[in-house]
Amino acid sequence: LANGLTSRTTLFYRYSERSNPIAQYGLAITGNRMYDPTGYFELPNGDVLPFDTPGNIVRYRFPGQTNVQTLRIFQQFEYEVMDDLTLFGEFTTQRGSTKTLGFNNQPRFANRFLFEEESSDQTRTQYNRGYNDHIQNGINVYADYQRSFGAHGLNLMAGYNWETRENEGFSVNRRH
Repeated sequence: LANGLTSRTTLFYRYSERSNPIAQYGLAITGNRMYDPTGYFELPNGDVLPFDTPGNIVRYRFPGQTNVQTLRIFQQFEYEVMDDLTLFGEFTTQRGSTKTLGFNNQPRFANRFLFEEESSDQTRTQYNRGYNDHIQNGINVYADYQRSFGAHGLNLMAGYNWETRENEGFSVNRRH
């Protein structure tokens, strides 16, 4: 840009989608016996229900979703004023959002130990959705002074930092 002035720019972008299954994973290790049923059970009224195994819980309960999107820009300037004095300026801005979607459905299962319908409360079925948006800015300004005096040296660094972050979001929950 100019004599003694250098500039660096870094751009970072992230987008991720994640599924959040609802299950009782501990039962996959401690709760199952070799002879536990894993398929379906027919009730006396003719209803066919899956057994409450960890695999069936994952299959029949709706997984939630989380989506994250982030954009960050980092700009750094370095200016060598003299051989022993360098000034630095840095600016960072980041904008991101997180969207969540969740279900807590209450499917009917057959108890794999008692061979009867497991009690479930259909009124506990829930749906929720959330959104969070954030903007973050930061500025750093600092100077580095280095001077040698024969076998001795002096190194001083001083600076200023300013940061701000704003969050805005909402969450909605609905029960059956």
